[in-house]
Amino acid sequence: MPIHKVEGGWKWGEHGHVYPTREGAEKQAEAAYAHGYKGDAEHTPVSERQRRAMYAAAEGKSRLKIPEKVGKEFVRGDEESLDCAGILFRKDNKYLLIRRTDNGIWEAPGGHAEEGESFEEAAIREACEEIGDFPDGNRWAFRESGLPGIHYVTFLQDMDEFILPTLSDEHVEYMWADSSEIPESIHPEVMRHIDILNGTEFDIENAIVTGELFSPQHFENVWLFDVRVTGTGTSYRTAHEEYVYRPPENFLTPEFVQRCNGLPVIFEHPEKLLTTDEYRDRAIGTIVLPYATDTEVRGIAKIYDEDAAHLMMTTHASTSPAVVFRMADSTESIELSNGESVLIEGKPSYIDHLAICSDGVWDKGNGPSGINLGETTVT
Repeated sequence: MPIHKVEGGWKWGEHGHVYPTREGAEKQAEAAYAHGYKGDAEHTPVSERQRRAMYAAAEGKSRLKIPEKVGKEFVRGDEESLDCAGILFRKDNKYLLIRRTDNGIWEAPGGHAEEGESFEEAAIREACEEIGDFPDGNRWAFRESGLPGIHYVTFLQDMDEFILPTLSDEHVEYMWADSSEIPESIHPEVMRHIDILNGTEFDIENAIVTGELFSPQHFENVWLFDVRVTGTGTSYRTAHEEYVYRPPENFLTPEFVQRCNGLPVIFEHPEKLLTTDEYRDRAIGTIVLPYATDTEVRGIAKIYDEDAAHLMMTTHASTSPAVVFRMADSTESIELSNGESVLIEGKPSYIDHLAICSDGVWDKGNGPSGINLGETTVT
């Protein structure tokens, strides 16, 4: 095992981090060797799969498997900002904090992203370097923040067990602290993370709506997604082979938004409106905190079915509302010169449910867009 003495401690191979003790370097080398990586410059560069395995990018042990990329591919910052990423580890409402050697500030593991890395890859690598190993647990993008010149993405990871970090020379101390044990010299952004996490489900939901937190978020026994209830304007219904116009003035109203409170969220549409049996078979959650943008009505979906939550992050990333227009004269169909028709909708009399689907009418042919995956700014 290529452990050698260097200035400031011990190191494994050419690419290993400097550890204050030989035992720390050996432990990290063993983890790397277990995944076929020697850390020496003369070896062929590892594949992305091997590299992610080396840093133990575990998807957790529950049935829910977090996608490799959370949401969209994050856009790297401009030349005037430095991209950084870190992970806040949590176990039983205690948080892993490490204290910097240079200024005594307590922080979460993290650091600068290297060229070509995604934020998640950077967060995993930095955490592995700073605490000596990478533990199992469910992880997701939590919050985007920054200071002048710094663009920082923090991931939250729920731990299966408490770990005893092997610190690098960048840090001198660690603690597992609950909200009553937070040291005064903690980084203000880390303190903000913990403040949000010690709030209620309403605090988390509202932070998603305002754009302070990414969508989705896991809280207690639910996943919280920012979703589209309905779009407006013109779209095309493939199933009916017709265009449809949904007037914004009939949907982007305070009255319609209020009607979306408590709207059932189901998996795929039934053939007709919900029945007792259909509801029992398909219900996965409900809509809270509905709100309107310039073109859509959106809300927070509280998803209790973790299998469904997984599918919402992968194959079923869109939504489709079931809306009834009871009055016969509330809709109008116009025949076009080319033989196609346009259905102009009136005022909706009833909203039956919101279905989770692979693509929806209000995606407007632009790919699944009903479920917010990774955006922190609500348009």
